[in-house]
Amino acid sequence: MPEPILIDSYVSKTIKSIKEAGFTGDNILIAGHSLGGVMSQKYAASNAETIKGQILMGSVLLRGSHSINDDGTTHFDYDVPTLTLGGTKDGLMRVSRLAEAYWHQDKNIESTQVGKFPIVALEGSSHMSYMTGEPPSAVKKRDLVADIDDVTARKSFGAAIVSFIDQVVKQDFSKEIKSDTATVLKPLIEGLEMEGSYQLKPPCYGHESENPDVPTCTKANPWTMAYSQPMMGGTFDNSKISLSDDDNFHRVSSVDPVHLPQLLTECDKNTTTDCVLNTMTVTENKYDFLDKLDTGYYPIAASEMKTKLSSRQAI
Repeated sequence: MPEPILIDSYVSKTIKSIKEAGFTGDNILIAGHSLGGVMSQKYAASNAETIKGQILMGSVLLRGSHSINDDGTTHFDYDVPTLTLGGTKDGLMRVSRLAEAYWHQDKNIESTQVGKFPIVALEGSSHMSYMTGEPPSAVKKRDLVADIDDVTARKSFGAAIVSFIDQVVKQDFSKEIKSDTATVLKPLIEGLEMEGSYQLKPPCYGHESENPDVPTCTKANPWTMAYSQPMMGGTFDNSKISLSDDDNFHRVSSVDPVHLPQLLTECDKNTTTDCVLNTMTVTENKYDFLDKLDTGYYPIAASEMKTKLSSRQAI
């Protein structure tokens, strides 16, 4: 692989050589593996009039290539249809990063871009599953042991590539590429959503204690509401009393304004009718700063959820 600063010249010369060899068509696709996938997408983005499609192996579209629409859907500021291939045993491009990409590229994608950025996640394949020969030292050190053999992996990935090329040639992205991706990635996506991952949507961080409930940002941490505050509050002797929490994403160290947990309602401990004790909590997710590099290698899950809760005594 040439140095990044030479990639434009390298690809341009390759395309020129192909045409000089007799190629007269205009369906030119580019493929890249690992770091090559990072470089290829930068080239494709600036040469969209030439590159009709792109295939990423052990690499994903960088976070800077998409934004959140006013209606909350994901829009890709990227004109080249792209197939992303990844495996659950990839030790360099973690499957969790692939799940994040799938949320944007499939689950949350705006209607006008549906099908243009498909993802295929293969159970048991590794970073080396696309490659032959001796692995580079970084891959040898960091990659995981595949659960499936290389022939099986390449057959599955190859079938997806053929389907994608057919879509690009026909300019028809209406049919899904056959795979078990949705099933493979489902639990990881559920985890990201339960965390209220800042990489799905940014936290609302409103000025008032109660955040605005708008599509463009995430109001609250679902885990806090479903588990943390109920566990902190404990159970009630009176079964008529229940707890309902309204969490809000804020910087917990904020002092101007300061955001504190609140008890919003009260219940008589001897009530004979249903009573809901409403609370308000404050959560801030903390992430590994190395994830900002967006390499796919570093953990993307929150390393900590810093939360201000109402105590058991108060409840």
